[in-house]
Parts: sequence; structure tokens; C-alpha cells
Amino acid sequence: MADLNKSMKSQVEKLIDEAMSNFNPNDIDNTISILKEAWELLPDPKTDWSDSFLISKYITHVYFNSKDFDNALKWARTFNESDPGRDFGESEFILGKVLYIKE
Repeated sequence: MADLNKSMKSQVEKLIDEAMSNFNPNDIDNTISILKEAWELLPDPKTDWSDSFLISKYITHVYFNSKDFDNALKWARTFNESDPGRDFGESEFILGKVLYIKE
């Protein structure tokens, strides 16, 4: 996975920190909006960057925990694509959880 240049990485990390520190389970729109803003900063293909792993993971979790399983599935698939070579099974497990709930 490629690493972002320092300036862009700093911007992305700042947005991730902002999203997670302001997280409110009763109002996920702000968190999702900020995480998607961080996602949009990533150059294409977005899943090739090391930061895509955390961003897609957090978006998946927020949607899953708010029971928005359609969006959780979309982002779980993106999370899985952002996870090559990690071999921890985390993205596969989350994808499996979402698919199980949706069935």
C-alpha cells in the first residue's frame, strides 16, 4: 500500500480524528460526512492508500452500528478492497458480519 505525502496525510488524519472525537451515535451524519471528506482527499484508486483502510473501516462500523446495513455492506466491500496483504481477517470478518445480518 502506498503512503500519502506528509501534507495530505496530515489533512486526512486531522479529519479522521475530528470525525471520531465528535462521534455521536444518535447523529451519525456529521461523522460520516467528515470521514467521506477524508476519503475524497485520497487520490484514485482510493483503495490503494494506507489510509483507505482506516477510513473505510470506520465508515463501515458507523453504518453497521446505526443499523444502516445497505451502506455498511457497500463500505465493508470497500474496506475489504483496502485490505490487501494484511492477512489479519478483519475486513473479511466485518464483511461476513454485514452479510449475515442482511440475510
